Amino acid sequence: MAMIFFACSVFANNPSKNYLYYLKNIAASDELENIDYYYNNNFLLEASYIIMEDGTHIIDSLIHDNVGNVIKVNRYQLLSDWTYVSYVDFTYDDNGNVLSRANYNSFGGNEFQIGGIYYYSYTENKLTHWELFMSGTDLCQKCDLSYNDEGLVTEEVAEASYFGSPWSYDYKLTYSYDANNNCSSRTQYFWSGFWDQYSTDLYYYDDLNNCIKWDTQIGGAVTNRHEYTYDENFPIEQHALPVNPEAVMPEFVQMNYRLLVDKWYTEDAVGVLQYVCDYNYTYEAIGSSEVPSISVTPDALMLELFLDKNGEIGELFVSNSGNAKGVISASFTGQNPEYCFFVSANEASIEPEQQFVLQVSFNAENMPLNELLFAVVAIETNDPENPLIEIPISYIAHADAIDSNPSLSMFPNPASDFITINSSNIADLYVLDFNGKLILSNYHVNNSQCVINVSDFKTGIYSVVAVDVNGKTMTSKLIVK
Repeated sequence: MAMIFFACSVFANNPSKNYLYYLKNIAASDELENIDYYYNNNFLLEASYIIMEDGTHIIDSLIHDNVGNVIKVNRYQLLSDWTYVSYVDFTYDDNGNVLSRANYNSFGGNEFQIGGIYYYSYTENKLTHWELFMSGTDLCQKCDLSYNDEGLVTEEVAEASYFGSPWSYDYKLTYSYDANNNCSSRTQYFWSGFWDQYSTDLYYYDDLNNCIKWDTQIGGAVTNRHEYTYDENFPIEQHALPVNPEAVMPEFVQMNYRLLVDKWYTEDAVGVLQYVCDYNYTYEAIGSSEVPSISVTPDALMLELFLDKNGEIGELFVSNSGNAKGVISASFTGQNPEYCFFVSANEASIEPEQQFVLQVSFNAENMPLNELLFAVVAIETNDPENPLIEIPISYIAHADAIDSNPSLSMFPNPASDFITINSSNIADLYVLDFNGKLILSNYHVNNSQCVINVSDFKTGIYSVVAVDVNGKTMTSKLIVK
C-alpha cells in the first residue's frame, strides 16, 4: 500500500513545533499487520518497524538533514537474519522541494546496485515535471502535471519508452475537487492506442473536512473501501505523525482531527465486497509518563559484525527514550553462547535521551571452522512494556578470516586525539560516522601511512575506508572515546 497526499497535506512535521501527542502504533484487528513508530528528539520519524500481512518484517531507518528533510531511508528485512536490502537517497532545493530520489538494492550480496533515479522540476514550488532514469542513465519514463487556478493538481500524464522502444503515452491521472477544495475523485487511465479508464477513487468528507470514506471502483463496481472514524477533541496539528516517503503501509488520507479507526473492505473471489479488518491508531502524550522507556534502534536489530584481530565485534545501540533513568542488563542465550563475550560492560543505567553502546564479539580463534554458530543477546530493561528484548546473532568462522592479517591497521584504537593508519599505497581515505555520513576525506594520500586528528569527533563507532592505488578497498572500524 502507498501513502497518498491530498492538496493540503498534514504529514509534513515541523521539527520546531511543540507537539502534544505522537502516533505510536497502527495495528490490524486481525493481528496480521502492525507498525510501530520511533521518533527523534524533534519528533521526526527515526524508524518504522513493519509487519506486513504476508508475514514480512521490515524496518525503515531514516536520516534527516539539519532542517528536517528525509535524506536517506535504509531498509532492513528479516530473512534468515536481519538483512540490509535497500536504501533510497533524496536531495532537496532551498525551499524543501525534492529534487531527486535514487534507490539502491542489494541482491543477496554486500554491494548495492542503483535501480531508478527520479528527477523533479517545479514552477513556483509546484511539481510540474518528473523523469525516471533506470540504472541511473536510461530515461524510460516522464510525466507532466497540470494545476487549476486554486493551485490544485488536475492531471498527470506520463509517457514511457522501455528498452529503447518509441515514446508513447503510458498512464494518466485526473483529479476533481469539491467546493471546499477537498479531492473528491481520482481516475486512472492506461494508454492502449486510446485512454482506457481503469479505476476511480472516490473520497467523501464530513463537515470538518475529514475524509470519512474512500471507495475504489473498477468497472463501475466498488472493489475496495475504507471507512474512517475520528476523535474531534484532538486537532491533528497537535500530533507528530510519521513522515516516511518510502512507507509501505498504511495509506493516510486527509484528516483535520485525530484518526482512530480505518475499517477496510475488499472484494472476495466472486467480486462481493467483504469486511476484512480494522486498523486501530494508538497515540501517546508527549512527556506525560514518568516510566522509563528503553528501545533498541533498527541498527541494533541489524547487528553489524566486523572483523577484528580478536574476533568479530558488533554494536547494539540501546537508547533511553523516556524521561526517567533506564536500567539494562544483557546476557547471552541460545545454542552456542560460549563463543560470545561482551567487549564493553553489559550493564548500564542510562539517563533520558542518552545512548549506550553494547559491544558484542564472537571469539573466532576458538570457534570450530565453517560451522554456523548462533546466540541470542537478551537485554533486560526496567521498562514495563518491554522488559525483555532478544536479538539473534549468528556467524560462520572461516580459516582465511582467522589466519589473514588485516591490510588496514590503525593505532591507537580506541583513540581520543590522533590515530596513525598503516597500509600499502593509500590513494584515498574516508571516515564515515555510524549513520554512513562522510565526515572526513583525504584524497590522493598516496602513502603507506597517514595521521588523522580525531579530537573533535564525538564518542562512538566510525568506519575508516581506504582505497589503494589499484582501486582495492579496505575497511576497518575506529572507536573514538
